[in-house]
Amino acid sequence: MDFSITTEQECDYQEIYNVVKISFQTAKHADGDEHEYVLKLRSSGFYLPELALVLKIEKKFVGHIMLTKTFISNKIFEKEALLLSPVCILNEYRNIGFGAKLIKFALKKAQQLDYKAIFLVGSPIYYQRFGFKSITQFGLKNDGNFSLEYVLALELVDGYLNIDNGMISIV
Repeated sequence: MDFSITTEQECDYQEIYNVVKISFQTAKHADGDEHEYVLKLRSSGFYLPELALVLKIEKKFVGHIMLTKTFISNKIFEKEALLLSPVCILNEYRNIGFGAKLIKFALKKAQQLDYKAIFLVGSPIYYQRFGFKSITQFGLKNDGNFSLEYVLALELVDGYLNIDNGMISIV
């Protein structure tokens, strides 16, 4: 199947909203308001339009991913990083590699834009194939209500996450 991955455009917002909503209705793990979360992220100061991507098959919107700014901090300083959330693929296109293609494309683009680390909340089993590890392996904590085993990190630059008493902000 031929597909394309492009940066989302304002004229795509309604279609993206629908894809995210429908995708998470059949997802194994969902809060049920991921489509509203996308709107919240877009209106925040953390939104990065160049890292909000759509996957299309023959002009049909099939998937979406967003990476937004987040920060790692301790009592002395703060470092910028990215938060990968949410990512989705319509149910009928799952388990054939489109989610992986979308994630790999987003990670590569983030690296090209000189970002140094990416965080997410998700399945360690699924995301380890992309190099994500538990934040505990970096000695980090999160400021949210998320179990540490599901808060994952990927260093795009070795050593970037070596931060004493580092705390990741999960929006």
